[in-house]
Amino acid sequence: MLRQISGLALLLALPVMAADLRDPTLPPAGWQIDTSAAAQTASDTSLVLNAIITGAAGKRAVINNQRYHVGDKVNGVTISAIDDHQVSLANGNKLRLFEPVTAPNKKR
Repeated sequence: MLRQISGLALLLALPVMAADLRDPTLPPAGWQIDTSAAAQTASDTSLVLNAIITGAAGKRAVINNQRYHVGDKVNGVTISAIDDHQVSLANGNKLRLFEPVTAPNKKR
């Protein structure tokens, strides 16, 4: 009987102990997050340059799995140039292609 009561007391105390734990991913107390900078970063990272296609009609960019030409708008920003490895946007940002991880190392 004593063992059952002590086990029950331990089970009832667990939620109280867990409530006292602090989330380690949160910033320290007193820190404030600049939401305008966070929103700008989120909008910049929402655009992914998947590929650049060169054909008879010129170069097209595949951004977020959609095809675009120079002059098209993506997320409200006009595409000003499409080069071999990057896309320039009217707001000054650039989207770049990365070499595949499996590509041979040309420095060897």
